[in-house]
Amino acid sequence: MATSQHGLKCPACGSDDVVATGTKGALRRTLVETFVLGGLIGALIGKPAAEGPGGRNIQYKCKACGHGFVPEAKPPEIQEHMTTACKIVFHRDKGFVGALRPFYVYLNGRQVGPVANGQAIEFTTNTKSNTITVTDAVGTAFKEVYRFEAAEGGLVTVHFNRKFS
Repeated sequence: MATSQHGLKCPACGSDDVVATGTKGALRRTLVETFVLGGLIGALIGKPAAEGPGGRNIQYKCKACGHGFVPEAKPPEIQEHMTTACKIVFHRDKGFVGALRPFYVYLNGRQVGPVANGQAIEFTTNTKSNTITVTDAVGTAFKEVYRFEAAEGGLVTVHFNRKFS
């Protein structure tokens, strides 16, 4: 199902000043890997954020009121829908931190798949206004997100190494 986060607002207060925090249970998984399994060993053998297609949806937190929420999947408004898909090529540039574990890529809050260190993933969108969010292997979202306007039949290339470049 095509989804949209165009005009995403906090359901509690209506503010549009929201930030992606990650998937449900990410904080617990991070604590278990760090303190119970022990740092590097935990990062190597810990449970990944999502297994298989679909995965978990991204949670958000409102900066104005502190409310945490997972937005409902909503189809794009008619003016946001494109008849010809735009292709997105997401490159995870090589980096040392988290090199042995996949990062998970989300388009408009829905997981599109994992990407290994130094690899790329391709996907498409039929929605004009888009947001890409990336989580680490346990599901904690990186603070920076990538927002872009897709073009009918276009190509968008994105590079990521713990931040978008």
